[in-house]
Amino acid sequence: MLGEPWRRRLPTPLLLRVEFAFEVQHANHAIAQIVQPLKRRMWKCGHGKRSILFIVITEESSLELVKRLGLDQMDAVEDYLCHIAPIGAVCKHGSFGSIHTALTKAWETVGQRRHPEYVRQTKRFDPRVERRVEDRESGAIREMRIEPSRVRQPAKNPDRP
Repeated sequence: MLGEPWRRRLPTPLLLRVEFAFEVQHANHAIAQIVQPLKRRMWKCGHGKRSILFIVITEESSLELVKRLGLDQMDAVEDYLCHIAPIGAVCKHGSFGSIHTALTKAWETVGQRRHPEYVRQTKRFDPRVERRVEDRESGAIREMRIEPSRVRQPAKNPDRP
């Protein structure tokens, strides 16, 4: 996967959990060091005393994202975990949990991009079904439907040919 740059990957939500060496309220600089180079659509959620969750929509793999952010070199980061985000989460307060809301938004966003409305559709010309005719009035080329030849129905009166 890492050595295949020609292969386009679909955007996927990744869940990145970062644990800091000190409390989150004192980790603004460390959080900025993570958020600034992300340059992707993301949500911060699931704040703990020393940890925070990021849900990031990216085409990168988990390993590529972690290496690009350089989490190993950050002194303020004690531990991290990155994997594909689950489709849903069960929270103590139900759908009011920030993790539940962020996961729902992320998967809806990815689902919209995969929807046929957002994907460019190619239309092929089939000469058996349509032909192109130049319109002399407007100078444009129009496509006209060709009705397929119908199979002859037998006569209703058996005495008639």
